[in-house]
Amino acid sequence: MNAQETIPQSKPQTQTTTKWADAATTAAKRIPPLWPLKHFVAVNPFLNMTSESFAEVAARMAKAVPGGMLIERSFYQDKYSQNQISDHDLKQAMISLEKTGQLFLEEEEELPTISELKAWLHSSETSCPHIGTFADTIDRLHQTRWAAAIIEEISRWMGAYLDEGQAIWTQPWKGQDLFSAWHEAASIDRNPEIAGLRKFRKFVQELPNEPLAAISMLGEMADTKVEGAEDWFHRELLSIGGWASCLEYRKREGISQEGAVSLLAIRLAYDVALLKQYDAPSLRAYWRKQVLVRDAQADRRLLLHRIWQEALEHAHAQTLLSNLVSTSGIQRVPGDRPSSQLVFCIDVRSEPMRRSIEQQDPSIETMGYAGFFGMPIAKRAFGAAHGVPHCPVILKPPYEVSEAPERDVPETLAKVHNRRSLSAIFKSFKDSAVSSFSFVEANGLNYTWPLVRDSFLRKGQKQEKQLVPRADLDHDSCGIPKDEQPALAKGLVRALNLHQRAGRLVVLCGHGASTKNNPYDSGLQCGACGGHSGDFNARLAAQIMNQPEVHAALAAEGMALPKDTFFVAGRHDTTTDTITLFDPELIPSSHRGDYEQLKQTLASACHTAQLARAPKLGISQQNEQKVCKEISERSCDWSQVRPEWGLTGNAAFIIAHRDTTKDHDLEGRAFLHHYESNRDPKGEVLQAILAGPMVVGSWINLQYYASTANHAIFGSGNKVLHNINGTHGVQLGNGGDLRSGLPLQSIHDGTNWVHEPLTLKVFVDAPVDKVRLALAAQPSAKELVENHWLHLYAADLCGGWVKI
Repeated sequence: MNAQETIPQSKPQTQTTTKWADAATTAAKRIPPLWPLKHFVAVNPFLNMTSESFAEVAARMAKAVPGGMLIERSFYQDKYSQNQISDHDLKQAMISLEKTGQLFLEEEEELPTISELKAWLHSSETSCPHIGTFADTIDRLHQTRWAAAIIEEISRWMGAYLDEGQAIWTQPWKGQDLFSAWHEAASIDRNPEIAGLRKFRKFVQELPNEPLAAISMLGEMADTKVEGAEDWFHRELLSIGGWASCLEYRKREGISQEGAVSLLAIRLAYDVALLKQYDAPSLRAYWRKQVLVRDAQADRRLLLHRIWQEALEHAHAQTLLSNLVSTSGIQRVPGDRPSSQLVFCIDVRSEPMRRSIEQQDPSIETMGYAGFFGMPIAKRAFGAAHGVPHCPVILKPPYEVSEAPERDVPETLAKVHNRRSLSAIFKSFKDSAVSSFSFVEANGLNYTWPLVRDSFLRKGQKQEKQLVPRADLDHDSCGIPKDEQPALAKGLVRALNLHQRAGRLVVLCGHGASTKNNPYDSGLQCGACGGHSGDFNARLAAQIMNQPEVHAALAAEGMALPKDTFFVAGRHDTTTDTITLFDPELIPSSHRGDYEQLKQTLASACHTAQLARAPKLGISQQNEQKVCKEISERSCDWSQVRPEWGLTGNAAFIIAHRDTTKDHDLEGRAFLHHYESNRDPKGEVLQAILAGPMVVGSWINLQYYASTANHAIFGSGNKVLHNINGTHGVQLGNGGDLRSGLPLQSIHDGTNWVHEPLTLKVFVDAPVDKVRLALAAQPSAKELVENHWLHLYAADLCGGWVKI
C-alpha cells in the first residue's frame, strides 16, 4: 500500500496540529530522567506526575502498562494469611480513601465488602486491560513479533547516536539533532523493509523533518481521536521508556535540548507505518476501544487492588505509630557532654550502625544529616577538566572543589593522573563494541591474577584505601571562597545544634559501598552525594569546620563551638560494616586519647553490626570470625550479585531528636534526620529538611516501590543478564530497551521479595501547626503530601502523632 495515498490532503488544521503537539509534550513530561551508570541515583518513576494523586496515576498506569503500578495479588494473599493485613486494616483503608476522595466511585456504586475484597484476591480475573501500541495490537491479532523488532531497531539506533566515544566507527549523523539524524538515516536504511515493513523508506521521506510536525502528521494518518492522544503517546514512550528517560536526563542536565518528544516521533513512525500495512476497520476499532472506552469492571478491579495496597500501608503505619513516642514537648535538661559525636548520613543503612555504636558506649551521641554535609559541590578529580556533582541531584552545585594529593609532591600527582588516564583508555578499549573482542583475545589472561586475588586472597581494596583524596583548601583551585565557607559551616552547626553541646571529637561520617564488577555500584553509594562515596564531602566539611577563621565567624554569629571541639572525617562502608577515620596525623595531641578510645569502640560496634546483618545475607552466625571474613569477601567477589541490600526495606523518614528513636530497633528501614523543634522557632530548618532530604527520600522510596510493585516495567531485571550500553545504562541480554530501575537481585532473594512496596511514612517531631506552615512554604514537598505520595505525621500534645 502506498502511504502517500492515505495522507490527508485537506486544508491545514492548525488547531488540531496544536492539539497533537500539546499531547506529545504532555506525554513526554510524564517520563522521568534516568541518570547514567557512572552516577546512577534512585529516581521517582512518577516524578513528573506527582501533581496528580497517587490514585489518579495508578489508574493511568493501569491502562498504560501491563500490571500497572501495584504489586500482584499473591503478595497481598501472603500478607493476609500471615496476619500482616487484617480485616480492620481493610476497613480503615476504605475509610481513608473515601475521606481523601480517592475511591472514585460512580453514582450508585457501592463500597466493596470485605467478602468482595477477599474474593478478588483468589479470583482468576485478569488484571486491568492496558493500552497497546499499534505494534502490540497487530502482534496480538496476527501472531507477529513487530513490537520487539521495533524496540530492537530503535535501541540500536539510540546506542549508536548517543555513543560517547566507545565505538571506533562514529555515526555520520551525530552532528544533527536526533529526529533529523534518524529521518535521514531511515530514509535510506533497508533493514525495516527486509524485516517486512514495506516501503518504509518512502514513508519516512514523506514525513516532516521536525518532530512535532511529524507527530501531528502521524496522528492524522492514524485517524485517532486527539482526546485520547496523551495516553496513547505515553504508552508509545513507555514501550521504549529507558531511552526516553535517558533523553529526559540529557535535557534536564543541559547536555541536549532534545527530550522524549523526538523519540516519540521516531516510535510513532514505525507504528503508523505498520498500521497502514495491516489497515482494517476491525484493527482500528479494536485499538480505539483500548484508548477511549471506559471498562467499568476493570475500574472495579483496580479499586479493590488499591484498597489492598492502602490496607498494607495502614498496617505498616500502625506498627510505627505504636512504637514511636514524640519527645518534642519534653523540656530537655542538658546532660553530660557527649564524649564524641558521630554525624551519619540519614541513609537507612546508618540506623543499625548508629544503634550498635550507642550500645557499645552510651556516652557517644549519633546524629543524622544528609550525607553531603551541606557541601553543594562538584568534585574535580586530578587532571579532570570538569567536576562531577557530589550533592543531591535536585541541587545544582555552585562550587567546584579539586582533589589534593595526600602529600604535596609533584610526583604523587603525576602518578595518580597517569594511572587514571591509562585506566580510562584501557576501559574504553575494553568496552568498545569492536575492540572488545580483540581485547579479550589479547588481554584475557591479564585478568587472571586480579580475578584470583579478589576472589580468593581478598586484598583488592588496599590500593583504593590509599588513594582517598582530600579537598584542596590551600590553593586557588578550591571553588569555595574563604568568605563563603563560614556560611556553609553555619548551616551544618545550626541544623545539628552543635553549638549547644558539641563533643571533643565530632566525626562527620560519610558512607560508601565496596563492590566489584557491578554496573550499579553508584546505586549503593551515597544518594546525597549524587551516587558517589561521601568521604570527599566529609573531609571537605571537616577541613572547613576546623579552620580558626570559621570558628571565629561562628562565634560572631552567636554560635560559638567549644574551643576543644575537633572535627574528624570518616567513612562508613555499608558493604563491609566497617568505619574508617581519615587523617589521623591531624589529630591534636590533646585529643589523641579520645581518638584511640573512639577507634576501639567503633571496631567493637562494627563487629556487632556485622553479626546482626549476617542473617539477611544468608551467613550463619555460629562462627563470629567467619562472619566478618565472609562479609568482607563479598565486597571483592566479582561474581557476587548481592554484595549488600542497599536501601531495601526503606519505609519511614523520621525527623526528630535521637531520643525519639533511640530505644527502638528500626531494622534499617528508616531515614533518620536530626531535628529539635524548640531550637528552630521560625521553622526554617524544618522547611529545608522537607524540601530537600524528605523529597530525595521520597525519590528513593518510590524507586524501590516501583521496582518491586512491577519489576518487569520499572525494574532492570536479572543482573546476570545485564549488558552495559555505552555509559547510559544496561540492557537485558544482547538488545532491547535500556532498562531503568533496580536490578532484581537488589530487592528479591531468589524466592521472595525482600522489599515491601510501601510509600514513605514521614514523622516530624514538631507541633502540627508548625509542620503545616513549613509544608505550605515548600510546594514540592506539599504536593507529595497532598497527593498521597507519602504520609506525613506531626506530633500532638500527648506524645502521639497526627496525620497531616
